[in-house]
Amino acid sequence: MTRQGVKTYSGTQRGAVIVELAMVLPLLLLLVYGIADYAQAIQAKNILINISREGANLASRTSSSPLDIMSALATTAQPLEMARRGRMYITRVEGRDGGPRVTEQYLWPGGYPSSSRVWGECGRWLDGACEMPDQLPTANLDMDLANGEVVFAVEVFYSYQPLIGYVLQNTSELYSITLF
Repeated sequence: MTRQGVKTYSGTQRGAVIVELAMVLPLLLLLVYGIADYAQAIQAKNILINISREGANLASRTSSSPLDIMSALATTAQPLEMARRGRMYITRVEGRDGGPRVTEQYLWPGGYPSSSRVWGECGRWLDGACEMPDQLPTANLDMDLANGEVVFAVEVFYSYQPLIGYVLQNTSELYSITLF
């Protein structure tokens, strides 16, 4: 029934609408929540990619120390909490003896315990620099380098906690590497 062009519902119809809303609203909220969470994860991954790219560019083109570069990158990584959930490595790899050899490696510790995927076997860290063994280790890179050719590998790790992770205590590791 209508009154001056306005549709009205009887008491039974209003109750049915409320029940339908109660059934559909949680699904809609879950969908919106999931989309927001996924967008946040994409943003975090994009930030890591940009950090690793800029770090590799700076490591190969400037005379700044790798530790200064990583500290500067960590401060520009907002909204990520790199000091609490991140870690970075800058590894200098040089072509020697027919393979890519790790000649230097630097660590920005952050709060996330992860090992470098380029070379994660440093026995001793001194002020963020790896004390290299006498026999230079082979880098875990699928590439051939000519003798004397140098590549910098910048790795960025981040322990991403999805919004639902606060309830389920679930985290995911995000990773980016750039070679320059």
